[in-house]
Amino acid sequence: MYIDEPKFLGTGFNVTVVMGRDATLTCKVENLQSYKVAWLRVDTQTILTIGQHVITKNHRVGISRSDSSWSLTLRDIRPTDGGRYMCQINTEPMITQTHHLHIVVPPDIADSDSSGEMIVREGDDVALHCAASGIPLPIVLWRREDSEFFKVNKQSSKPTVHLSQKMTGAYIGETVLLKCMIEANPSPVVFWTHVVNNKLYNGSKYEMNLKSTEYKHTASLRVKNVTRKDIGSYYCYAENSLGTARDDVTVYSKYEDNPRHIQFLIDLKGNFYEPKIKGNLKVNIKSAV
Repeated sequence: MYIDEPKFLGTGFNVTVVMGRDATLTCKVENLQSYKVAWLRVDTQTILTIGQHVITKNHRVGISRSDSSWSLTLRDIRPTDGGRYMCQINTEPMITQTHHLHIVVPPDIADSDSSGEMIVREGDDVALHCAASGIPLPIVLWRREDSEFFKVNKQSSKPTVHLSQKMTGAYIGETVLLKCMIEANPSPVVFWTHVVNNKLYNGSKYEMNLKSTEYKHTASLRVKNVTRKDIGSYYCYAENSLGTARDDVTVYSKYEDNPRHIQFLIDLKGNFYEPKIKGNLKVNIKSAV
């Protein structure tokens, strides 16, 4: 008798959470049978949960199940929690669903790094500094005491880089387009690399463009005639006199399983072991004898 294989219901989500609150990522699975559902953090190659067991030592991580839904909870969210999370079923071949967690950090002004009370002579120039931080980068407004806000036409800031699509699939032979959103002033120098150190240049293989409006910039990279050598991580860098920032996107072949599968072990007593991860591994459940 034929039994339907497990499958995900729906697709992965982009979830945005304010720092300090709790975040929940949920994948829905149909026909799970005796297979196992695991949650993994892709960016750090960390196993978080297997079934209803929490594997990581991070006490802020929790797992719950309700019918076909498997929910990963991250409590007291921190900026470093942002990134890609993968829900995975140990079928053969494995099937995965990727979710993206974005962290919002409320604006804050560091008094110790900002200008305090200043005394100057009439006619002299004065420079006032406001050390504002936040994710996304906050807009700074200035006003005189008991006066209305006035607009500052130019703000200086080190670059911030964001790739909204963290993973994208491509068929061999087709062209793939990657986009990178940047905020910076002064205007940044932007470049792309493949596998961190391999800097890319315009030519028959790659086409790079940059569009700018005030302090917002959109960089695009077009990879033509994709081959297996083009599969992997692409990094968008932005540099100006105030600093450097980067973000990455992973291109995978649609002919292959999703990248970065990770193996975990379960012994006969039900104990879990998290191995060291090297390279691209598949997730399998094995009994240790």
